[in-house]
Amino acid sequence: MYKICLDAAHSDKPKENSREDEIGNTVCNLIQKLLFNYNGFAPVVVPVVNKNGVHLDLMWKTKFANDMKADAYISIHCNWAENKNANGFNIFYNDIETARDKELAKKSKRLATLISGQMQEHGFTFWGVEDILPDTRASVGNLAVCSYTLMPAVLIELCFLSNEIDTIMIEKREIQEKYAVSIAKGVTSFFV
Repeated sequence: MYKICLDAAHSDKPKENSREDEIGNTVCNLIQKLLFNYNGFAPVVVPVVNKNGVHLDLMWKTKFANDMKADAYISIHCNWAENKNANGFNIFYNDIETARDKELAKKSKRLATLISGQMQEHGFTFWGVEDILPDTRASVGNLAVCSYTLMPAVLIELCFLSNEIDTIMIEKREIQEKYAVSIAKGVTSFFV
């Protein structure tokens, strides 16, 4: 049984008018339902807030995943940029060169690449695609959820909430479902 941690964003102070946490939670719940339908998967949505309504920090979330000995960690977000033209998705994993565990970072890169491929097959545009070769359509970055987890981990930016077109798109249930299908297929193909 593969235990998959699904993390729905983390902002305790979201950008003005941003619905990142709500969108992230919806997409995580959709992924969870899809993974339940695959034999051998046990998806768990990581809590965003504690019982008092206080946002849980990133280190708590990584400890949660490590303690449950998860097999993969997927963190769902929406991006924001001063440049209102920035659009599309991006996927981050730990930098292989600076990672403490280079084999784990390589597995994270493979997971990121599989999810990225599924998202593109489902019609989503990779942010900066014109500048990047097809086999590197995931970005390295030393992010807490990627650097401190003990399993393959990726952070996915679904879109830019600072971009009007991306915002209109991500609000649609059918688009959220399409993202969820893409991510679930990427995750399941990683374990095949």
